[in-house]
Formats: sequence, C-alpha cells, structure tokens
Amino acid sequence: MPPKTAALDFFQLLFPDTLWKLLVTETTRYAEQRNAVKGDDVAANEMKAFIGLMLGMAMHHLPRIENYWSSHWVLSVPQCSGTYGLTCTYM
Repeated sequence: MPPKTAALDFFQLLFPDTLWKLLVTETTRYAEQRNAVKGDDVAANEMKAFIGLMLGMAMHHLPRIENYWSSHWVLSVPQCSGTYGLTCTYM
C-alpha cells in the first residue's frame, strides 16, 4: 500500500465486505436456530457498529459495563451511547 494510506484502508484489508456478509448471514442463522423473533435480521452497518463498539470498549477500560452509557461527566463515553443503548448491546 502507498505510504499515505488511511487507517480505514488497512482495516478494510482485514475486514473485507465478504467477511461482513458472512458475519451477518451466520448471526441471522444463529438467531433463527435460537428461536429468536424473525424479522430482526442484522444489517452489515449494525454489525460494523457493534464490532467497533467492542473494539473501543477493549481500548477504553471502565470499571463496569454500565459506565460506558453513564451520563456522569467523568465516565461518559458518547460514542457508546450514540451507537447502541445498553440494553440493545447486552440482550
């Protein structure tokens, strides 16, 4: 890759569109096997947001999972609360 390649380009080499499609397909299949409600299929952009959220949480450690969605000025992580709600992330 050229020297001025963006970080996103490297990320897309590791996580190509074919991988996202496979993740979505297998997640939907797993949900169906677990008798989840049909019609709640996961989209690729939702999967990307979830994986991004998990990667961000792995780099930014807080004492409790709930702290990522806290409104407290010290604990607040707007990227988490703006992506998914706490109950949506850990259902």
